[in-house]
Amino acid sequence: MKNRNAFTLIELLIVVAIIGILAAIAVPNFLNAQARSKLARNYADMKNLGTAIESFRLDHGYLLVDFWDDDTDKGIKRITLLGIQPFNNGYDRTMIQILGPLTTPVSYMSSIPRDPFNDKMAAKDSVEYVHYANGTYIYGDNEPYYGGENHSLNGLTKSGSKTSGLRPLGANEWALMGIGPDGKWESTFRAMPFDVSNGVGSFGDIVFLSACGPAE
Repeated sequence: MKNRNAFTLIELLIVVAIIGILAAIAVPNFLNAQARSKLARNYADMKNLGTAIESFRLDHGYLLVDFWDDDTDKGIKRITLLGIQPFNNGYDRTMIQILGPLTTPVSYMSSIPRDPFNDKMAAKDSVEYVHYANGTYIYGDNEPYYGGENHSLNGLTKSGSKTSGLRPLGANEWALMGIGPDGKWESTFRAMPFDVSNGVGSFGDIVFLSACGPAE
């Protein structure tokens, strides 16, 4: 008679349990590694954008015209000086277009970087993604030229800083903001800083300040 060797049911269950335990350990670590990689890209992108923004300011003597200033007389004048046709209203202009002067006619950078976390918002097909963020980082500044804290980054205003814990934007300072690992623009309170110590998928936005770099 031939011997037939085979696994018993208990042995198979033990193997399945071990695989399940390993998967439970490995999958979160893999997802965390992905998120950390995207965070590193966020900070690198913002640093490069910041260098380009400062080069633009050095050449022109003023900052970019942000989303909240492009419908003012002064904002329209600056846009026109850049050879850009004025827009009918705020929703005709996106962040890609606001940052566009960094790539043309003078190429301070080859292209506008995309926020690696924006795929979560893109999947929602939200109005803010299509008309506002448009897949990249949010730019806002505080130029007295336009009348003060007109940038809608609530956490970077004098009143909002009490909640965010960040220093408000000073005169002629700018900020960049990424969507963060939670995949949400906080429509009622933007620039609440993401804190990696709360977990790589936690609430908050990635904030980069012209005065001091990443806000963590």
